[in-house]
Amino acid sequence: MGGDCAPPEAPAAKRQVEAIPGLSPLGNLDFQSNEPLVVDESASIVSGKFHDGKAKTLKELGVRSALGVIGEGTYGRIYKGTMKGKAIAVKQYLKGFHITSFREAVIMRYFTALRRSERPGPDAHWPLAECLKVARPNDENEEICVVMPFCPYDLYGLIKSGDAAQLNLAAIKSIMRDIVDGVDIMHRFKHLHRDLKSSNILINAKGRAIITDFGMTRRLPLNHPSTPQQIKTHENNKDGTGDARRMGRKPLSPKPSTRWYIAPELLLKDQYYSLPSDIFAMAAVFIDLIAGKAPFVLEKHHDKDSADYQYLTQQLQTLGVPTAKDWPRGVQLVADLNREKKGTWAAPSADTCLSISVHEALDRLIRRRFSSEYSAYPESCKALVNVLTHMMALNPAKRYRTGQLLRHPFFNDSLLPRASPPTNLPDKSVLDKSVARLTGGQGSFVLYGNLFKQLQEDKDRDRQRRGPKEAYRSRSHGAPIRRPHHHK
Repeated sequence: MGGDCAPPEAPAAKRQVEAIPGLSPLGNLDFQSNEPLVVDESASIVSGKFHDGKAKTLKELGVRSALGVIGEGTYGRIYKGTMKGKAIAVKQYLKGFHITSFREAVIMRYFTALRRSERPGPDAHWPLAECLKVARPNDENEEICVVMPFCPYDLYGLIKSGDAAQLNLAAIKSIMRDIVDGVDIMHRFKHLHRDLKSSNILINAKGRAIITDFGMTRRLPLNHPSTPQQIKTHENNKDGTGDARRMGRKPLSPKPSTRWYIAPELLLKDQYYSLPSDIFAMAAVFIDLIAGKAPFVLEKHHDKDSADYQYLTQQLQTLGVPTAKDWPRGVQLVADLNREKKGTWAAPSADTCLSISVHEALDRLIRRRFSSEYSAYPESCKALVNVLTHMMALNPAKRYRTGQLLRHPFFNDSLLPRASPPTNLPDKSVLDKSVARLTGGQGSFVLYGNLFKQLQEDKDRDRQRRGPKEAYRSRSHGAPIRRPHHHK
């Protein structure tokens, strides 16, 4: 296996903010502190104030607000405006200078500076959100604002509006490759995004995808192991922790991701998860784009814990229950969770698992979504199925890495159709989350529930309609997914 794979570090209870190599957090954020800048993780607030003469206000930068609020999150609001005649987005962080806001601002400046060495050409696409300026809203306000290029769409909006359902295979490939490209840059420079989801993928006016929202992102220690063999050693250890500590690994807070896109190891409370968790989330985003719904979505849940376990049950019923041969670390994680939740949760048994394999279900999905293009470009469609199957492997060590994905025939343009950014996108902003998400985008899948179960039911209906001999079947390609039963 190729590509980076190293587990993230955990934040200390109280520590000085680490400078990213070559970038001082204070200097690059364009403000100075009147006191040592300290992160108090318990309070989750960065202490220290702007120096009046250092950080300019938005007015001083020439920023003019035009359309008011176009997005809002836990820690900030996004406004659309103009600066020097160009459309920009201004993200204003609220609730003081929260550690999440500080982390995102530093990481955005880091990757913005990195672009100059990685892709210096003015026309080269940069798939990570850029920080053009850091400023204060006004003279009286010490909250922080980040000025970014404006993108008229986000992927979630295109999906829920039904516009993504009109995209052809070449456009889908272009969006997917941009996302892989962005995650590859992050992983090569030891950053784990931890919250990849459709709403965190922006689409610019040229139809190119850009990853945003780095509030949950963590930078991995430079001495962390990153080769596939090192992560495999960790995954195959009996409990994982002893080996991880010997290699300098530190635990990370579990379950930072949005449930629709979360990797199973996070739901299993593995505090030593690593870069492959981003790969799984990326696969869920791709399926959301293709099918119009994320692979695992619950309709109702009463509390956070019960929802987590329902998601985990859906995933294990689909991907298979860990075995000592395929994922030793997973066996231990399941056993630990069974003991912890005795009487309230248990791993699904073999007879409750789906009879359809992940590969067959994805092949059925691709045939259904790209019916005409599957006939015209069968090899490309099969390559897409192979990509998604490997990205969703239950064992994190067996998932494709970003380097492998970029070299894969589906993404390297060795197969037709070649990637082509989508054109004729609607002349509107879909950042407004008030629009109701369409059922399945294409109107063909129920929004809630397990997509793979729906594809199995679709297969069963096919068999009943056509008869067992004429029922749709797909031959397995690529590495098989281990099933906890003998169904072929």
